[in-house]
Amino acid sequence: MIEQIAKANISEKGGVVVILAERPKEEIEVDISANESKIGALGTRVVCRAGSALNLSDLQKVSVSNARSIVVLADPFVSEDQSDVRSIRILLSIISALKSNEDKKPRPSSLKVTVEVCNSENAPLIRSIDPSLIEPVIANGVIGRLLVHTARQPEVESVWETLLGFDDCEFYFQNWPDVENLTFGEVLYRFREAVPLGIRREGKVLNFGPSWKS
Repeated sequence: MIEQIAKANISEKGGVVVILAERPKEEIEVDISANESKIGALGTRVVCRAGSALNLSDLQKVSVSNARSIVVLADPFVSEDQSDVRSIRILLSIISALKSNEDKKPRPSSLKVTVEVCNSENAPLIRSIDPSLIEPVIANGVIGRLLVHTARQPEVESVWETLLGFDDCEFYFQNWPDVENLTFGEVLYRFREAVPLGIRREGKVLNFGPSWKS
């Protein structure tokens, strides 16, 4: 996962990934050492810290309020419901840490906390804590469906790898003032190394593959 994040950060000229875990820092560093040089070559630096995501001071120690995005992983050593309960407690700690720092730095609207949910029945409850901030992901369900699709149609594997990975072509949303007031047909010829796929206007949903006169 860290390697994929590093690949995604290439377009941002690298970044910093901070890992907070209830394990000795040295153990975490050993686990990622095999890919550390590859990740570093992509321009991303990995920082490891020992601590608990349930502890406000530990969250402040890793500057959680400065994060562009946050990922809360499930605990594989407990039951599904116990893991989800722990994730809820972590979310409440994260929200508390963000609120405690709002006077110094307002929470960016783009910040998302992605949570790995084990029991799909708990996903609505987890999202309801803060719908604008929290994005629950039912990893087991997603992986299961991908495996079924791949087993039935093996060639689908390369399609998913292209869509979900950060190798080769990628999708980006960005504002280009130079193409304002142009039709989509005119925009198609304004990019030498990219292919426009749609238009997303402020306050509206993505218009994928619009007509050339749009």
